[in-house]
Amino acid sequence: MGRRIVLVAGSVSLVLDPEAFILSGTAAHPEMVAAIRRVAGEYSAQLPLRFLVSSFGPEAPLVGAVGEAAAALRGALFTRILTPAAKPGR
Repeated sequence: MGRRIVLVAGSVSLVLDPEAFILSGTAAHPEMVAAIRRVAGEYSAQLPLRFLVSSFGPEAPLVGAVGEAAAALRGALFTRILTPAAKPGR
């Protein structure tokens, strides 16, 4: 799995040139991080990749989902508050 992640990240980096890839969720498990770093080290001469572990750890997807839900709720509330109600009969 570590090899697959590194190869996919390598393909993405050839197109987008990101500074780093952030590992979160199950990819942030210490065994997975070690495997990814080992494989990335094997390819570092041809394709230098940088992998960082999210400070949120395995809960990162949940934290992101809660953040997106909160942003959507704020948007809906502000739209409802700032949009004048339609007057009946028009």
